[in-house]
Amino acid sequence: ALLEHKVQLSRFESNSAGGRVAQKVQEQVRAKGGRTKITTKYTTANKETKIIVNSAWIKEHCLFRDESLYKKNSEYGKFINMLCSYTMAGKNKNDDTADGMAMLAEYAQSFGATKVEVFQRPW
Repeated sequence: ALLEHKVQLSRFESNSAGGRVAQKVQEQVRAKGGRTKITTKYTTANKETKIIVNSAWIKEHCLFRDESLYKKNSEYGKFINMLCSYTMAGKNKNDDTADGMAMLAEYAQSFGATKVEVFQRPW
């Protein structure tokens, strides 16, 4: 998918075996002539907490296709079904979609934390 969609930057979660997976994928992408730069991010955050905390940002900043524009059994339809079926009350069989969107939210928000301050020249 990284090669097919010409992805330039990707981030892998690096807790447990994620760091080794990222390294292997990076090697394979380069071997096939891809240009994706893969970075890793170690996280100790609880998956459910991360999903809940970032859900408002996802709803406010992410655009999703209208139901009339995809088939429910398509890859995108399955993605939307898994995302919308996540529940805070009980177990979630497929929480990787919601977790991935939460990671996207954290990644996107990491670019906006810069602060600019105007100050008088010292000379």
